[in-house]
Amino acid sequence: MSELEGMKVCKRCKKVKFEEEMRQNGAVCKKCSLKGTSKSRFAYHLRKSYNGLTLEAYEEMFEKQEGVCASCKKPDINGRRLCVDYTVKLVGLLCGRCNIVVASARKNKDVMDYLAPLWIM
Repeated sequence: MSELEGMKVCKRCKKVKFEEEMRQNGAVCKKCSLKGTSKSRFAYHLRKSYNGLTLEAYEEMFEKQEGVCASCKKPDINGRRLCVDYTVKLVGLLCGRCNIVVASARKNKDVMDYLAPLWIM
């Protein structure tokens, strides 16, 4: 496929793009470059922060929880990834709201005593 003046073909998505839409090396478009970067950064973050947790294990847990929080059973309202609830062992994935509540409760025994019966129901 010959390239038109000012156009290039992205090696990942195989779409013809304007040169302005390509990274500096010209091999991959900016959109594809960002997709790979965010996923690989997230995989690195999981491995370093959560005792070697892999992206595949996170995605498996996400599917098992059907994409919702382990506590409130709702998706994260901001469209963000669910947070990993990890203290001594991996517990589950939480939305941002529940993650803040659990973190606060772990710091304050009175809050934890109040919330524990609610989570058991």
